[in-house]
Parts: sequence; C-alpha cells; structure tokens
Amino acid sequence: MGDNPHFTPEQIIDALDRAGGRLSGAAQLLCCNYSTVAGYISKHPVIAEAKKAIDESYLDMAEDKLITKVKEGNLGAICFFLKCIGKQRGYVERQEHAGVPDQPIHISIVPAKAPDGTED
Repeated sequence: MGDNPHFTPEQIIDALDRAGGRLSGAAQLLCCNYSTVAGYISKHPVIAEAKKAIDESYLDMAEDKLITKVKEGNLGAICFFLKCIGKQRGYVERQEHAGVPDQPIHISIVPAKAPDGTED
C-alpha cells in the first residue's frame, strides 16, 4: 500500500483558498484524495475555521453580486432576493410550519364563513 500524503495545515488552507473552498478542488491541487482533505479538516480546528472563513467570503461575494443585480432592476434577482430575504414580510411561495420536535402536528379545519355569515 502507498503512503498517505502528509501536509501542513498551511498547505491544506492554501489549497482550499485557491480552490474556492471546494474540497475536491483542493485535493486536485494537492494531488491527493478528497477524503484526505476532509480528514485534515476534521482533525485540525485551524483548517476547519479557515474553511469556514473561505466559505463565508464567497457567500459575501455572491451576496454582493446579487445586491448589484437587484439595484440594476434585474427581475430574477429581485424575486430571488424577496423569496430568501423577504420571507418575514410574506414573500414566500409556500408556507412552512414547524412543530415541536418528536411531537405530532395537530391540524384543525374550520369551515369558512360566507359574507352573509352562513357557512360556505
């Protein structure tokens, strides 16, 4: 069997940074397996924190691009923004209801009243 490659945390972090946080990309840069990079992340908190920071920086970058498109009046970007960020204002395609974990959800159906007060 071949030897497992040995890398410093700095080498893994550099590869993750260059690969945009993608484990498969970092592994390719390091000429190792995806599982090797994943193992380093799970064993080294400094690498896990760096991976989190890299992911956050790309999330910030994507949000910046989205906001730019919203400001430009791009309808697709506006709809996406409202569906994600505007949920608390009612911009949703479906309603989500969360119950108590491991407890049944009880649903009551009440007949609607017609404008004259009778049941619909």
